[in-house]
Amino acid sequence: MVIHEMGLSFSVMNDYDVKVLGFYPRREEKTRLAIPPHVQGYRVAVIGKKAFYDCTKLRHVILPPSVHTIEDEAFGLCASLEDIVLPDSIKHIGKGAFEDTLALQKVVLPPHLESLSEGLFYGSALHRITMPEHLTEIPSGCFYDCEWLDFVVLPNAMQKIAHDAFHYCYRLEDVAAPPAITYIEMFDGIQEWKLETTSRQSKYKVVQDGNVWYTDDYELTVKGFGWDISYARENLSTHNFTCEIFDNATGELMHREEYKF
Repeated sequence: MVIHEMGLSFSVMNDYDVKVLGFYPRREEKTRLAIPPHVQGYRVAVIGKKAFYDCTKLRHVILPPSVHTIEDEAFGLCASLEDIVLPDSIKHIGKGAFEDTLALQKVVLPPHLESLSEGLFYGSALHRITMPEHLTEIPSGCFYDCEWLDFVVLPNAMQKIAHDAFHYCYRLEDVAAPPAITYIEMFDGIQEWKLETTSRQSKYKVVQDGNVWYTDDYELTVKGFGWDISYARENLSTHNFTCEIFDNATGELMHREEYKF
């Protein structure tokens, strides 16, 4: 059974879930896409194989928290795709799901993603990538020909990187990795070589009252800010100060608290 609604086609998978098949009619390609979490009482759970393949006008995509799977090549050849919001619910992304996304510079991978897939970002415009902490392997061609990629943070659990995972990544110069990963195989079109990795960086940079330190424990740091501010208030401190947490890979401000007497 196929459902047509909101300019999209959905295939009924079971009594509860539907899969997105793509735009309907296909020629009605859009630049912005916000997929609903439910359609006619069904949960939108899967983005189907090649659902938006070669949709060259598509620029902005928001997926709902009901989606757990993106199938093979779902957004492949979306040459104008600039950003896509991937909900935390996603556990599986198929082969080549974002291949040749020539405008896609940044993606935040879902924290519960079970694995990376072959050719996942083949030929994309990614500049930087940070991977979920539990991932253990980067498969064949995962970042192949990502010529703008210049910084990668590998998780402490990482154990294996395929020989051609980063081939033709000409600008890649900095790889933060666990001690077990000392280099990655590279190919520049002429010769193969080994890119030495750096030591694993902490996930967060903390600036507290002018002092800088680094940590991987976000929640405990936030709690610590609360304790420090409560202590200052109880003791009628006359000293103003701020507490900030930054993503150490991107520099993005994650949390800020301020105390003023």
